[in-house]
Amino acid sequence: VKSTYQVTNMVEKEFKNQLLSECWVIDATGIHNKLGTSTLNILYHKDYGFLEMNYAFYNGAKIQFILEEVTKL
Repeated sequence: VKSTYQVTNMVEKEFKNQLLSECWVIDATGIHNKLGTSTLNILYHKDYGFLEMNYAFYNGAKIQFILEEVTKL
């Protein structure tokens, strides 16, 4: 698998009634020589980590992860 990642944008995102600035949009592509291409779109914030991850796999399957809650340890 050959994977590439690229930061494509910086956006604002509302999370729990708070506007988060400087959220990075990262696009990734993985190409497998036999199975095909899978993609990943990530929304990342420096303080909260991964806000969203949207996977689209070579076989048509899709998975979406969305941050629901932040707790302090």
